Amino acid sequence: MTRMLWTASRFFPSPRHAAAACAKGACVVLAMLVVLTGGTKAYAEEWTNLQGTATIDAGFLGMWGDMVVLRRNDGKRIAIPKDQLNATSRLLADELAARKEEIRQRRLNELRSGDSAMPTSLAVKPSAPYQSAPPLGSDLYDSLTHVATQLNVGHIRAIWDAMPASYQQDLDELLKYSAESSDAESHAVIQRLGAQLGRTLHKQKSFVFGYPNLAMVPPEILDNVRQAYDPVVGIILELSDQEVFSIENMLSQPLAEIVATKSETMGPHLAELLKMLPADANPLNPLVDLDPTTIQMDGQDRGTVMMPSPGGQSQPVVFIRVEGRWVPEAMANGWEEMISEARQQIASAAGQANNSTTIALLVGPILASVENAESQEEFNKIIDQLIGMVMPMLPPMGQPGMAGNNGPGTPGMPGMSGMPGMSGGPGMSGAPGMSGGGANSGGQPPSSGGGPPGIQPADVSSGGG
Repeated sequence: MTRMLWTASRFFPSPRHAAAACAKGACVVLAMLVVLTGGTKAYAEEWTNLQGTATIDAGFLGMWGDMVVLRRNDGKRIAIPKDQLNATSRLLADELAARKEEIRQRRLNELRSGDSAMPTSLAVKPSAPYQSAPPLGSDLYDSLTHVATQLNVGHIRAIWDAMPASYQQDLDELLKYSAESSDAESHAVIQRLGAQLGRTLHKQKSFVFGYPNLAMVPPEILDNVRQAYDPVVGIILELSDQEVFSIENMLSQPLAEIVATKSETMGPHLAELLKMLPADANPLNPLVDLDPTTIQMDGQDRGTVMMPSPGGQSQPVVFIRVEGRWVPEAMANGWEEMISEARQQIASAAGQANNSTTIALLVGPILASVENAESQEEFNKIIDQLIGMVMPMLPPMGQPGMAGNNGPGTPGMPGMSGMPGMSGGPGMSGAPGMSGGGANSGGQPPSSGGGPPGIQPADVSSGGG
């Protein structure tokens, strides 16, 4: 259970390397918490302060409230209060913001017109309203039970709100760095493929479960697959949201807002998957029903929680208070190193050759043929042909394969692993997973200067340097 709430010691891989998720019986793809991302270089404009005494060259990223968010030529992001700019620069900011919004709306209209008959999400309402994190300085028991209870009903943002403000800022900066380091074309390709996959699975659900080879799957497993099908498809569609996860949005919008937005639409799917687990198998239940007498405090800012384990025994987990929030001691001690390693992984991935276009050329037409199948017979034939193509590429497996209808057999299904900790899964092109330590209850930007998280407030009057 400790992994489910606080292992921010692991990081989500880049979407170019991510695929995935896990499930045992009812268990699921929790992978995918935050997002796919990419990056482009902003075009530099001139910005002059109100007095006309200082000018800087910087690319326009967007508006954040009354702040103009820019990126300087050295790559640093700055946020300048709009009222500190002269009239020409204020007009320029309004013009560029309007242009960005026009482009965004045009893209949305194109997407909607091209897929008018297909859903872009399968969002459902949360089972219960979100309850904000306990106030700063809350005790360890209240903090842990709050996160577990909110996650259990699908509010993913509870993890984000349970983190120290500086950790939130580190993750926001890492997201922006990942976006700037990623290839725009590859980002777009991955998003389109994800959306196409989600739409295909949704549209052809009846054909999927009508495929004859599924009769060889044990009934109890097939029942679990049926129950998990819609929530997993919903998660895929949410992660392929081409508005929230556009490059422009990822660069200009604070991560706190992205998490809050996706928590409302993706969280309910997670809740449905958790409901499929038997009560004694749900890893959140021990914390929801945590016995406060099992917590041993060592002063005001350190405590040990005896966490139940599957074998019926308990293991101690030490928490310390960081900026008024509780996080595992091991995570706190290694946080800076983990962030540094994540940045190195992002930089390394950015320097490697990307084969997204090749993948799209191979996978796109196959998905299109599956999506356009108009009968069970046609669907079966396409799947059998696909199996025939894939089979020679796969290594032999221990289990016997299933006989195809019109083609060779498929390899047997490997055993399913148990649900991983919260840190597993893809997201944000290399951003780290979110832990359940403490929280910034409202997801407010931690920047002391009033700017968005990860952005340095700029003093234009001093040259904006």
